[in-house]
This record gives sequence, C-alpha cells and structure tokens, in this order.
Amino acid sequence: MPWIYITIFAYFIAAVVAVIEKFLLQKAIPNSVVFTFYTGILSIFILPLALFFDFYWPGIGNWLIYTGLGILFLVSLFAFFEAIARSEISRVVVVVGAMTSVFTFIFERFLFGRELSLNQIAAFVFLVVGGVMIMARKKDFSFRYFFKDFYLSFFAGALMGLYYSLVKEILRPEDFFNGFIWTRMGSFLASFIFLVPLFWRKQILGPRQKVKTGNKALFVINKGLGGFFFILINFSISLAGNASIVNSLTAVQYVFVFILTLGISVFFPKFIKEKISGLIVLQKVFSIILVGTGLFLLMV
Repeated sequence: MPWIYITIFAYFIAAVVAVIEKFLLQKAIPNSVVFTFYTGILSIFILPLALFFDFYWPGIGNWLIYTGLGILFLVSLFAFFEAIARSEISRVVVVVGAMTSVFTFIFERFLFGRELSLNQIAAFVFLVVGGVMIMARKKDFSFRYFFKDFYLSFFAGALMGLYYSLVKEILRPEDFFNGFIWTRMGSFLASFIFLVPLFWRKQILGPRQKVKTGNKALFVINKGLGGFFFILINFSISLAGNASIVNSLTAVQYVFVFILTLGISVFFPKFIKEKISGLIVLQKVFSIILVGTGLFLLMV
C-alpha cells in the first residue's frame, strides 16, 4: 500500500507548514482575506508542472468541473483562515481536522456508495480520536469554549470533506497531474473574486502593516511547501480506496506538529512557546498510542 507512505510523508510536510503558519498568522499576516487571496494567486506557480506531464485541454465540461473543484477548495481555506483569525489556531486545527475526516466519510458513503472494512472503520475511529486528543487542551473540553465560533470550523471541515471526496471521484491516477493543474487554475481564478468587494479590495491592495522581509520569504516558502503537500495528498487520495481513510491520517500530522513545536519551544521559545507538564505529556503519549494503533490496523 504505497499510498500510506506517501500520505505519512505528506502529513510531515503539512506539519512543517502548520508550524510556520502558526507563526505567520499570529505574528506577521493576521488578515484572513489577504492570506487567502495570496494563497490563491500563488496557485499559478503550479503551471511549470505542465512541462513535465501530459498537460492538455480537458474539454469544457471537465474544465468547469476542475475549476469548480479549485474554487471549492479556496472557499474552504477562507473559512479555515477566518476561523483561525477569530479563535486559536490549535483548537481550530483540531475541529477542522476532525470535521473534515467525518464529512469525507459521510459524503463518500452517501454520495458515492464507498464503504469501509471493519479494520478501516476501527482505524478511522482510533485516528480521529487520537488526533483530537493530541491537539486538545484542558479548556477545549469546556462546552462553551470548544463551540465558540464553531460554525466557521464546522463549515470549513464540511467544505474540505466535500472537496476530498470529490477529488477521489474526479482525479484519476492515470491523468492526475492534468486534472490537478486545472484545479489549481480554478483556485487562481477564484482569488480574483476577493477583489470584487470594495472592503476586501482595500485590505488586499491598500496600505498594510509593514511585514519584515524575512516573513515575506517565509510566507512564499511556506506556500511552496503547502503546494507540495497538496500535490502529495491529492495523489495519495487518487491511489487509495477511500479518501476518508487518507483524511483520518491527519492525526499523524498532529503527532509531527507536537514534536516540532515541542522542539522549537525548547530551543527557540521566542518563536513558539508550548506549555509542557507531566499531565500534558501523558495525554500526548496516550494520543500517540491511539494514532499508532490506527496506523497498525490500516497496515495489517
């Protein structure tokens, strides 16, 4: 099952992206409209891939489908970034990750009739629960706090779940890169919609808080890594039997995020600071055991 190894590597890249994004959103680029706009604009840099793969005009019908898929993804990203802007990134990542896995499962089951084996269902549960636990903090278990601005995270997760279930249905391994490049062009075109409302246009094009050159470079590097992750995860979904299983492996990303943020908070605390206690370490270890169990069930 090569898709598992591709997925694990992809989620390691995603963990690096998440850690950098945490720094950028908190300290450099706090505006979700601006962040989403430039994420869409940078999709144009996927075009050089066309030189290395069989890139062709897919016909007007397929072009509309690919473009719609790209627009759907950018809208889901906007909801995700807006949720982060209104709340805390660690909590939003937990909720959106869990909702994405759950909604991917729902859409695959009821829209496309794909079913999971008993092993896969058990792995799905272990991975989702383990993923939520490894990122959750004590106050997250407060009902009022957990569901604060929940609708944005819920909406983002639902849109991402729909996107990934459609990716499995639309992007085939044999012509994956052609379809994938066209979906990125859809996101590129969709980014210009953010220039239509005057209020947003002023935020994007008007004078903004000065951003350090290093942060600008970090933003571009991060978007490049994010693009690499996105290629890998979409390709993995096209190979795997179920997109919901690939999404549930997001829990592996959370394990990597924990390890990376722990290391950074110890050696470079001015960038990211994580609170560590015996109880927190115990929670993380138990969560990693759950995630490991889920991985084992997928591989047997």
